[in-house]
Amino acid sequence: ELGYILNRHFWRQGYMTEAAGKAIEFGFEHLKLHRIFANCDPANTGSYRVMEKNGMQREGCLRKHRLFKGVWRDFLLYAILEDEWHTLKESRLNEHGRRKNINLEFVETSGEGLDLIEPLWEKLIEHHKAVSIHFRNHFSTISFNLRKKELLEKSREGALFVDLVKDRNSGRFIGYCVTSVNA
Repeated sequence: ELGYILNRHFWRQGYMTEAAGKAIEFGFEHLKLHRIFANCDPANTGSYRVMEKNGMQREGCLRKHRLFKGVWRDFLLYAILEDEWHTLKESRLNEHGRRKNINLEFVETSGEGLDLIEPLWEKLIEHHKAVSIHFRNHFSTISFNLRKKELLEKSREGALFVDLVKDRNSGRFIGYCVTSVNA
């Protein structure tokens, strides 16, 4: 499953499309996954455009999938299969040469590295709580240090990867991506 959050000051600049593409590439090239999926609120056009730009296809609508502010909300389900990704990768290289890359740096995951998440995590805590009852209940009882410990433990177990994303041009930390891995 692919999920992402980006500081709103960096929306509509191609960062998340590029970062999600790298996460998908990592999943198929290194983890040898067969299928990668993601979902989003139908009102979040930016999120589903990121998925579409990376070759993910809309597979359907999860009706009344998450409770949000007392109302059950639909969610769109997107996915890409390994063979589709390889075909897309080849066609992009053949048609356009190399894709234009934004100058992103993926920061090593470590205790100190995860500290870069704290300001963004604190800023987006309300967003996390609003996503679903699970997040609202989970994030209302967890501090950043507990979340950091949880991420590090799951990362060491190989259950997830945390990519910290920095813009090399400006040197600013712009987001992070947590990818869960089901073996």
